[in-house]
Amino acid sequence: MKPEELGWSVGILDGEGSILLNGKPGRKAPRITVPSTDMGILEEMKSLWGGFISPRKDKRKHTFKAWMWVLSTNMALDLLRRGGHLLRAPVKRTRSDYLLKHWRTGRTREEKLTFEEGFYALEDTRERRDGKRTPMVRDLSCVGLMIEPSV
Repeated sequence: MKPEELGWSVGILDGEGSILLNGKPGRKAPRITVPSTDMGILEEMKSLWGGFISPRKDKRKHTFKAWMWVLSTNMALDLLRRGGHLLRAPVKRTRSDYLLKHWRTGRTREEKLTFEEGFYALEDTRERRDGKRTPMVRDLSCVGLMIEPSV
């Protein structure tokens, strides 16, 4: 993959996408999604990374037709390994760092639930009205972890 393709695709993820866990509690797996009304962008993401595109269902009448590109587990982790360091959105960078550091298969149900609890304890940081930003260090001692994302 060319560096400009990596940069472009990480930029799309950073601006429009989500880094999630999908599945039932104790069985959740990493997933990346990008919604869009531009099928061309989603087709390019699929050609670069794999995954699938599905139509988004919206019951509101006056909305544009939209689709969702979805990348699951190993392919999602591959994208994060290659391009996670390029993410600029704090919550996405933090989630990427957390998944790359803590994701593994073959764990007990309790370990998986602890991993999931830690993932969902990560929060976005937003600029406050006084112009200050909340710190990105999250104390996850409740699940035995301390996450300090790379900057």
